[in-house]
Amino acid sequence: MASSSVNETLSLLKVFDQLGFQEIKKILVLDVGASGGIEPHWSSLGNKLSAIGFDPLVSEVKRLNETNTNSNVCYEEGFVTYNRLDQHFPHTLRDDPVASVNNSSYERTSCVRATKAKQYDYVQQHFNAGQSVVYSDKYFQLDDYVQDHKIEVVDFIKIDTDGHDFPVLLGAEKIIGTKGVLGLSVECQFHGSTHAYANTFSNIDQFLRAKGFTLFNLDVWKYSKAALPAPFVYDIYAQTQSGPAQWAEAVYFRDLADQSYERKFDFPITKDKALKLACLYELFGLNDCAAEILLETHERFGFSPHLQEMLNTLTPSLKGRKVSYESYIQKFDKNPDLWFPKTSLLKAKIRKLESVLNALPGLKQLKIVKPLKKLVKWIRNR
Repeated sequence: MASSSVNETLSLLKVFDQLGFQEIKKILVLDVGASGGIEPHWSSLGNKLSAIGFDPLVSEVKRLNETNTNSNVCYEEGFVTYNRLDQHFPHTLRDDPVASVNNSSYERTSCVRATKAKQYDYVQQHFNAGQSVVYSDKYFQLDDYVQDHKIEVVDFIKIDTDGHDFPVLLGAEKIIGTKGVLGLSVECQFHGSTHAYANTFSNIDQFLRAKGFTLFNLDVWKYSKAALPAPFVYDIYAQTQSGPAQWAEAVYFRDLADQSYERKFDFPITKDKALKLACLYELFGLNDCAAEILLETHERFGFSPHLQEMLNTLTPSLKGRKVSYESYIQKFDKNPDLWFPKTSLLKAKIRKLESVLNALPGLKQLKIVKPLKKLVKWIRNR
């Protein structure tokens, strides 16, 4: 499932094209768990998108390839794995919740209760377009796939496997370190075994931070208990509007605006990486991060003459009016209170009015003062 903050349209790519920048040839996305197809927001990249989707459901991959109309996108059947998982975390231990100290409570959720009550095959209906479930007999690591297919650069990895996400990452350790990966979106479980190789958010986060990635967004999904079901968020038996946190969609990026980044992680920052990362930031609703990387690298890579144009396209409206980046920042520095929520702004104005009413001599004699003070008191209590 895509992050909730993605943008459906991109402005920076258009600006880069208009300026004649040639650095971004393609942005390659590897999508592990691609049932249903590459997520729609990636189409915002237009002809810059190149994507490979992986899924173990044979008929779904066949369907996706048959209906696909983008020559830069393809789908591969198979289980994406980590070859040495059993060596580090034997399946006998993984399958023993007591020995592995596993605190997972998913089986006690209203989601599971609903699927049992309706005799609903979630994999068949939700991931396999209602077709009979036939799994691939192919198993491979992303590291091996990329090497075998002589792929030179990987820009983004999306992983959503419903329970095997950390092993996919472990099997991609080489490409994460050597193929220029700029970001990842990973489905994470908050609960599970305390083992260092368990598929949990804590292990995934520690692994990626050690590789130079920072958590930029986290969409948390709640699942109510079967004992007292809460309303579902969507028209599927999955996350609910209330209940304990179970899963999350975690988005990680390299923070290349950090002036010490190259020394910390031995990752060379190039012009194409900076521009690609700015586009990926914008795609995931992180316009502020896109602005920061452009401000940090414009002198180094020689696009200072075009900087303001780039920043202007990232700048949001202010009170319903389109403003330049320069004007936006000037207004913020002059009065950051304008960025408070509207209710907070109103209360700030009321406090100012109240101080005026209390400070000026002689106002108490005016008939309007008493009702004004009543209004002030009413608003302060809202």
